[in-house]
Amino acid sequence: MPESMDIRKVLKGLRKRKHVICLYKNNGIDRRGEPFDPPINTSMIRDERYKLNIYHKSPTIMEFPEGELFDLFHDPNELKNLYKSSEYTEIRATLTLELLEFFHKYELLLGSKGGEARPSEKEKIINTPK
Repeated sequence: MPESMDIRKVLKGLRKRKHVICLYKNNGIDRRGEPFDPPINTSMIRDERYKLNIYHKSPTIMEFPEGELFDLFHDPNELKNLYKSSEYTEIRATLTLELLEFFHKYELLLGSKGGEARPSEKEKIINTPK
């Protein structure tokens, strides 16, 4: 899975992707010239018609994430947020699953950043049928 592609092929119509994904990991600066506090971490997925932004909260906050969903055919300026609209629940869920699939493939591609340490013999848990 390539992380990017040559845009010239896309512009010439030689390659086309189902989705475009963008990950924003708190590399922004506020109006005072300071990094955002609290950090802003966002994932965006966009297909031909819809754009979904998900705002990731701190790992210590266990709440459903906030987000934005826009129908770019009817709202190209992204003025009407449909994220909480019951009419768009299926579209939001489909795009969210596509984003999760991307994260899964990306993790497999890069390899895990953890798990290198092995538990000691005392720490191991043996799964046995009851």
